Amino acid sequence: QRADSIYNALIKGADFAGLAKKISDDKSSAVNGGELPWVEKGQTLKEFDEAIFSMKKGELSKPFLSAAGYHIVLLKDKQDFFPF
Repeated sequence: QRADSIYNALIKGADFAGLAKKISDDKSSAVNGGELPWVEKGQTLKEFDEAIFSMKKGELSKPFLSAAGYHIVLLKDKQDFFPF
């Protein structure tokens, strides 16, 4: 219910970064407004990978559950990674 409530607030125009700073349980990303570093496939939890790599730039995910809890993702950007 909490994730759905947050999602509904975001759809109605609430500030993603502001909400993340206030209410995110992930304290390491909360201080950055919920922003995560670039990730590659296989670097995160399966459910997280499936969600973020199926999204389009600028898209807001519906709440989804992983072993770490509920997530709502705003995909700011994406790009291909090249091997070093």
